[in-house]
Amino acid sequence: MSKSSSTLFGLESVTVERVVAGVDGRRTVHLRTAAPWVGVCPECGVRSTVSNGWTTTHPRDVRFGSDRPHLVWRKRKWLCSNALCDRRAFTESTPDFPARCRVSARSKQEMAVAVLGHDRSVKSTAASFGCDWKICHRAVIAVADAVLAGESEPVTVLGVDETRRGKAKWKPGPIPEVGCGWTAGTPD
Repeated sequence: MSKSSSTLFGLESVTVERVVAGVDGRRTVHLRTAAPWVGVCPECGVRSTVSNGWTTTHPRDVRFGSDRPHLVWRKRKWLCSNALCDRRAFTESTPDFPARCRVSARSKQEMAVAVLGHDRSVKSTAASFGCDWKICHRAVIAVADAVLAGESEPVTVLGVDETRRGKAKWKPGPIPEVGCGWTAGTPD
């Protein structure tokens, strides 16, 4: 496993085992879990020593160069060795690729920045990242909720001082057919 290729890839929680170029020129990046995350139970944090087989996943990540490489992550399934842990079995996961994750955490962050910071639509952002609209929308909601958590409480009563700007202007109302004079003024 090459440390320089893992550094070039830019994710600390996985290592690049090899990169293979296909006949169409698209790169396939084969990943393994980095040593600090191998066998660590996501529930209790205890490192397991009992393997329960292997599985292969194909998460998506950001674009590198002219294309978005196809990722192949071979990771182990483990049995948790902590008797007090509710989770009996688990598959390796990392902060960059949490459990049941189909898209890397940095891709989700970039999608949220594209929508919230660059005024792109969720649909076009999801299409450019090669993922579903729901995945992109959830990434935007996660970032927006974190930002909005620090906002003040919503307004419960809105008065005229909060809705009108400047001095009110009045003009005479229409003259009624029957009666004498003016009606009460109406605001502009």
